[in-house]
Amino acid sequence: MSQAAAPSWNEQVPMQGPDSRLKRRERFYAWQTRQGCLELPFPLEEYAERVSRARALMADQGLDALLVCGDPGHPGDIRWIANWEPSVGNAFLFLPAQGEPVLVLHDEVPGYNLCATWVKEVLPPSRGAGGLRKLQDDLLGLLGDHCVQHRLGLVSEAGLPLQVYQGIVTDRPHLEMADVTVAFARLRAVKSAREVEKVREAVRQSDAAMKVAVELVHEGVSEREVVAEVLRSLFLEGADGVAFMPLVVAGPRAAWKHASPTSRPIRKGEPVYIDLGASYQGYCADLSRTVLLGKPTPEQAMALEFALAATAAMREAARPGIPAGALAQVGDEVAARFGLADRAWGTGHGLGCKLREEPLLDRANDLLLQPGMVMAIEPMCVCEWGTFVIEDDLLITETGSEVLSHSPRRNWG
Repeated sequence: MSQAAAPSWNEQVPMQGPDSRLKRRERFYAWQTRQGCLELPFPLEEYAERVSRARALMADQGLDALLVCGDPGHPGDIRWIANWEPSVGNAFLFLPAQGEPVLVLHDEVPGYNLCATWVKEVLPPSRGAGGLRKLQDDLLGLLGDHCVQHRLGLVSEAGLPLQVYQGIVTDRPHLEMADVTVAFARLRAVKSAREVEKVREAVRQSDAAMKVAVELVHEGVSEREVVAEVLRSLFLEGADGVAFMPLVVAGPRAAWKHASPTSRPIRKGEPVYIDLGASYQGYCADLSRTVLLGKPTPEQAMALEFALAATAAMREAARPGIPAGALAQVGDEVAARFGLADRAWGTGHGLGCKLREEPLLDRANDLLLQPGMVMAIEPMCVCEWGTFVIEDDLLITETGSEVLSHSPRRNWG
């Protein structure tokens, strides 16, 4: 349905008085109002499939219901299942074993994002002193309505507020609350074909911005100038946000890797670490390059060649059936070959609705790579010489991997 066909949210509502405000609020949240302006990045069948997969996880874990938590710092899980982007406060998707899911809000300031979720029932927040009590009462009401008596699963990287958690425990002492955050993350790790296309577009936008950044790095240009042009490029290319604020770090501070840009001018002979990523319709990209003006020192050359070789080795090794941790070890082996075992290592992470998600390329991670997983591989050397990283995004395919990022990798003399 086009936006023009949407019913007016204030239609037939008196314009003054407390009753008017209450009726306006009710209409604001009503599905009959929101469905007319619904804007989703995927067709409804995509979300139906996600709910079906989540319920399969619930059955496997013996759960009566699932509560997916999110906040502005941890939006990925609730974004994936409800297409809700927390803006200020907390949001919770209550999914019973049977029946319709319910979105419960706390301390949020909803606006047009109400037209971005397919969930029909949204329980509005109460801001201020009574907000947590309302949230607790809303959740207890849902538990009672759906006869949740035995086991409630929590996807809770964001966490339940302590007062609410204690209130549920006190009211329902026999209810077991099981943390299924890791299981849910692994469920989301394999992307649908539609999800892959969103990531692919985010990577394309990021490639374009990386080209702008690398070309702008000249002696006398400040870190902030480069970041400003990166942001301009990302939004002109079609990004609707950033996966994280871009990093451009030069000179002595580059040894810290993560640092906010300053007005300090870039100088010849120093490494410039660039890290950026677009967010497109809820999906993240992540690219890094190290640029060096002029001829590198022997130590810098070794670190740069390590980054180039390790990224290539990890790209070549990425394929279905190997543990995620084994891919990190490939980078470690290259570091040892370069004599950098104490300064460099192999690492990386999955990409999707979160910037860092499964498969996490940590040595102890035994999760097997599968077709449909998307990841950033970023072996790195971080030491007193600077930060030396060549980070690429790739897709695991049936036979190996497809590299999604194509920014030039050798950016030094």
